[in-house]
Order: sequence, then structure tokens, then C-alpha cells
Amino acid sequence: MFSIGQFSRITGLTIKTIRLYHKGPYEQLGRSYARIMEYIQKRNYEAQLPIREVYIKGPGMIFRGNPKKYLTEIQIIISQPQEAGHEKQGA
Repeated sequence: MFSIGQFSRITGLTIKTIRLYHKGPYEQLGRSYARIMEYIQKRNYEAQLPIREVYIKGPGMIFRGNPKKYLTEIQIIISQPQEAGHEKQGA
């Protein structure tokens, strides 16, 4: 499931992100990245850097655990594409 969220920084800057929860081994993260990028493209957003991964559940300090139960949140900053003729001035 995808969700759109906003993060505010102390500076007052608000950042819009698309988030996807990946459940499974880290080796399969590529599949989730493909899904989230397809979602972004279909909605005419532009992906921005940096991309962030939040490891919610993963290997423990001593035991590896079950990789099928690992949970990773992928967060990609998005922006609406600029329309032709509306580029930033002075850049």
C-alpha cells in the first residue's frame, strides 16, 4: 500500500513523500522500488533525492531472525513536474 505523507523540518520546510512498506528480505527490495517508481510515474510526480529507507523490523543484534518478516519503509521525496514556460527565474 502506498501513502503520501508530509514531513516538516525545524526550518519550516515541508517535504512531500511517497511511502511504501516492504515486507520481506532485503534482497527483494528492488521489486518494491519498481512498484513505487511506477506509482510515481503514473501520477506524474517527479522523484527527488535523497531516498530514505527506515528499517522497522530486521535482523537482531544476536539472531538473524526470519527475513520474510523484515519490514522496511521506503520514502521517496516527490514534486509535481514544472510546466513548460514556468521555470524558476534567476536560477
